[in-house]
Amino acid sequence: MIVLAQGTSGAFWISIVALFVLTIIGFVIAMRLRARAFDRSVADAEAFGFSELRALRDSGRISDEEFEIAERRLREKARETVERLRQERAATKPPRARGSQRPS
Repeated sequence: MIVLAQGTSGAFWISIVALFVLTIIGFVIAMRLRARAFDRSVADAEAFGFSELRALRDSGRISDEEFEIAERRLREKARETVERLRQERAATKPPRARGSQRPS
């Protein structure tokens, strides 16, 4: 009976470790997919904004001066968003070990 209990205990711990590893892998995959989807949505929103702005100008709903002002604001907002995303990404990445650099 003691041998049976030890065998069951080993299988239990192997199952726990396997479950832990699978959870970590799933978390990493989910975070990467989320980051990709967010990057695409920001790019799509920016493109949509510029195309809408051009359509308004071309249809005569806004003047060239209004178009230039709105375009400048939209570009500034896009730059701010990109900078904020870079800062957030840098804050979530672990620091690299000394001596390890990305290849150029």
